[in-house]
Amino acid sequence: MVEPDKDAPGQYLDELASAAVEYFRTHPVPKDLPRCDEIERLKFDANQFAHFLLGQPRIQQRLAELVDYTPNRWLLTQEISEIRARRKIHKIHKRPDVEFSHADDPYEWARSTKLQGICFSGGGIRSATFNLGVLQGLAKMGALDHFDYLSSVSGGGYIHEWLAAWIKREEQEQQRLAPVATPPKTYTPGMGFREVQKRLVPLPSDKDSPAHPEPIRWLRRYSNYLTPQKGLFTADTWVAIAIWLRNTFS
Repeated sequence: MVEPDKDAPGQYLDELASAAVEYFRTHPVPKDLPRCDEIERLKFDANQFAHFLLGQPRIQQRLAELVDYTPNRWLLTQEISEIRARRKIHKIHKRPDVEFSHADDPYEWARSTKLQGICFSGGGIRSATFNLGVLQGLAKMGALDHFDYLSSVSGGGYIHEWLAAWIKREEQEQQRLAPVATPPKTYTPGMGFREVQKRLVPLPSDKDSPAHPEPIRWLRRYSNYLTPQKGLFTADTWVAIAIWLRNTFS
């Protein structure tokens, strides 16, 4: 196996260098740009320019602003093919399926195709519990697959990764069971996601009964992860109190 060249520029730097070379064909190199003399010498050689940009974060930032090719723009460009493929799997027909090429503006594509995302904020187990309710509400409306992105932090990330793991395992389970079902079924991508969405819909009973899906019962059993042993006189409770006192008054 050939080891990757650690000194080779990445794809973003390659494309930033190409965009800069194209820009400098019709624009002068700004004199306030760091190492502008060296840039002047390399400005028409995209390969050498990309190598020059390695380890130059300040110059990368200035160039990205100058030629309007930021890492966010590059990343969205890479993700569009995956977004279109995902929408096809989930048969999302309410938004237009617009073709995209690297010469197009990814932000314009996102606007015209109504790119949507949902964000889960932090806040520990309270945030995770609240966000589980949001997921269940969206599942009940049949709208969980309408979002192209799920972004999360802290407690929101806890429920985010729980959902991602459940979907991944359910996809694997549906793929395994489809051929041996009676009658046999043909597995198609997205079957696991749709099963998770169906099982997320809240049941009438609020008790942790066997009727609730195992992933939700598991979440309830281990949601008290900061103090697994409950009770005023347990070691977990007093360790949590001691940590709070230390962090508050130290």
